[in-house]
Amino acid sequence: MPGYMIDSSVMLAYLFDEPGGDQFESYIEGGAMSVVNYSEVIARLAREDATAHRIEALKSNFPLPVVDFRKDVAEIAGELIPYTRDHGLSIGDRVCVAQALFDDAIVVTADKAWLPLSKTLSLPIELIR
Repeated sequence: MPGYMIDSSVMLAYLFDEPGGDQFESYIEGGAMSVVNYSEVIARLAREDATAHRIEALKSNFPLPVVDFRKDVAEIAGELIPYTRDHGLSIGDRVCVAQALFDDAIVVTADKAWLPLSKTLSLPIELIR
């Protein structure tokens, strides 16, 4: 079970040398990422016209374990709508939160809009910026 569930925003900050991206490496040990968030990372690289070589290099050397999207986590993600709708969380965001709740892990994100969920859902959240 991971100690940290890493949101795609953290990996993207690292890959694109954005503020807070330098903190990504400190979460590799004990961290994991949902397969849905992993897909978001690959999609962003493709959208940014990353070379096929860069995308393949990331896929073959991805530094985190990737957690499959399970039915029970999907159910939690769906049930999060009333708690997240006012904060603008996407399905990928809700999956990250749901996986963290399921695994009793700390969420790591770059998105400050998630902070109110810390109290509402009794979920530890760490921001990288």
